[in-house]
Amino acid sequence: MLISSPSSLLMQRETLAHFPAAVPGFVQLRRVSLTGAFETCLMFRTGLRRGVLLYAVDTARFHYVSLALVDGALDLKAFPTYEINTAEGAGDASSASSSAVEATAEGDKESSSDSYSDNEWHTVCVAIDQARIEMHIDDHDYFR
Repeated sequence: MLISSPSSLLMQRETLAHFPAAVPGFVQLRRVSLTGAFETCLMFRTGLRRGVLLYAVDTARFHYVSLALVDGALDLKAFPTYEINTAEGAGDASSASSSAVEATAEGDKESSSDSYSDNEWHTVCVAIDQARIEMHIDDHDYFR
């Protein structure tokens, strides 16, 4: 992974990225295909209530994946049709075509946190293909 910050023209290889609020930056990963399946996991810790955690787009700029904090909730948007927002109720996902995405087997509400901007470490795993979208947070919050 390459890490860059506006305050530095140098890029370096790291496994942990840290960006103070006063000096934002980004992590550039190797190119991945978004036309089939996409899976990734990341960890983050922040007290900020808004910010982009992950953004990937294919070379044709048609398929994309975006994971952001919006008012402390996680907002996952994938390909041109799916979205999960943890503030809108756990277990829910919506698609732009309004087709229902099945709720989790255990019920509609599985989230134990209203805000992920609590300065605690959180692990987010995302799995997306053309038939499903899933997001696991901290091994106990599950959305699909």
